[in-house]
Amino acid sequence: MKTMQTLMLPARWGMAVLALGALTIGPLRAGDVQEIAIQCSPAVVNLSTTPNGNWFTVHADIAYGAVVKASVELNGVPVNWTKVDNQGCLVAKFLLGDVRSILVRGENTVTLSGLTVDGGTFTGSTTV
Repeated sequence: MKTMQTLMLPARWGMAVLALGALTIGPLRAGDVQEIAIQCSPAVVNLSTTPNGNWFTVHADIAYGAVVKASVELNGVPVNWTKVDNQGCLVAKFLLGDVRSILVRGENTVTLSGLTVDGGTFTGSTTV
């Protein structure tokens, strides 16, 4: 019996740490906006030349399974398709021609946004 109690002690401490973390950080609730980091490829879009490629890809620092895929957009442009990367995060693909149509010469801020499966929203911005 004493052996079983000794084995359960680390599990109890682990559960206590997880519970404390959940209370400290707190879950996202409906209406909460989760700020995420994004990276775009290509990072530079030359509006003066014919596009070299068909896709504008956004790598987002949010779990693929946490996202309502049909809600994803980039500055109002709907996502064409999504996939998961090797770290489990969202990769959103947009037609390059659609993205070029919303850009102007010079620096542009692009914002990826959408809904999460728990009813919240996410957003992330970068400059191209």
